[in-house]
Amino acid sequence: MTTNWGLTFSVAILLIVTGYYAWVMLSKQSIQSFTQAKSKFVHPGSVMSVDATKKLQNLRNLPSSQVAPVSTWIATLLAVPTNVPSSASAVCLRSHHQVMMDAGESVYKCAIAYLYSGNPVFADSSIRIMNDWATINKSYYEAHPTYPGGNGPLEYGWMCASFAKAAEMLKYSYGAWTKDFENRFNAWVDAVALPLLKKNPNGGGNWCHTIDEARLQLAIFREDKAEFDKVIGMLKDRITQDIDKDGLIVETFRDMWHAQSGIGALVQACEIAWNQGVDLYATNNNALYKCVELHAQILAEPNTNPPIIQKYIDYSVANKTMSYDKYRWIHPLSFGTWPRQVKQRGYWPAGYEIALVHYQGRKNMQMPYTTKLTDQRRPEHYAFHEGYGTYTHYLTK
Repeated sequence: MTTNWGLTFSVAILLIVTGYYAWVMLSKQSIQSFTQAKSKFVHPGSVMSVDATKKLQNLRNLPSSQVAPVSTWIATLLAVPTNVPSSASAVCLRSHHQVMMDAGESVYKCAIAYLYSGNPVFADSSIRIMNDWATINKSYYEAHPTYPGGNGPLEYGWMCASFAKAAEMLKYSYGAWTKDFENRFNAWVDAVALPLLKKNPNGGGNWCHTIDEARLQLAIFREDKAEFDKVIGMLKDRITQDIDKDGLIVETFRDMWHAQSGIGALVQACEIAWNQGVDLYATNNNALYKCVELHAQILAEPNTNPPIIQKYIDYSVANKTMSYDKYRWIHPLSFGTWPRQVKQRGYWPAGYEIALVHYQGRKNMQMPYTTKLTDQRRPEHYAFHEGYGTYTHYLTK
């Protein structure tokens, strides 16, 4: 019998290559399995679940993304500028709050635009701004002569909530993510941001809710289970203490801007926790459900007052006070002429899209006013550290 040595050699090479490839793939799977086993959290773990992240990434391949109104919404998403300066300062003053807000908004908007488009320009812009802050910013000067006392914890809360969500998304989706940047970012969080965030006051309101959201997302990104558990406990207390049985939140009668800011932070924190297997939404008999729906009603029907709101307005007229229990306090900044009203009824992207997906979508708890409001306002914009729910939830549900 004649041996075809050329064929035998080719087969041998093929077997070697196939075996090597199989070994490499098994090794990669083993490394990924080990990494997941080592991780204390589900990643990417932000306001977007792993499944929602994949759906947003796949959306550009679907015909529905090319048809109005979705095509118009997508055009708005992709119009976010990528060349904005980071405006990072070595020492942040109280007068820099707009700079910090703008930095956070740009970072998050670019991260979402990258997830949809896959265009690295968006991811690079997001990382560039975060890297500038991590490199340049060293402190916050709270004793600014014009603004004694400082607003640092809140302002770092705005910025860090956006930074942390974007960093979590990009770390697990962008191939050019580097450990060098991650280490620099974490060092800045430890040295500058987190000490300020931990000055969070014990009272309720948008300060506390914003900072809790920022700390929760940072804990996931940084694999800090102890911090995560601590903030989860704080959030349970906030929802229980700051929202009453009627859905009023502590700042409802201050004005709708501050009330919605607090609501949005709580909704986003609940969604971040939900994606880690923790249900904060149900806290205190679904108090947040009533809160979101009440405030959506105030905005969706601006020319009338919900009965519960009118009840307390009437009480305030008769008794010249709103401070008869802790849930209906009226902030000193809202003192003015009688009768009391819900002030500044402007729309804020306070997690309405996210809450609608959870309560009505997942739990079949109807939200007619939230539905009406979100139908009026799509696409939900992004402000301070809240919003973009049209992209992260409505289009990925």
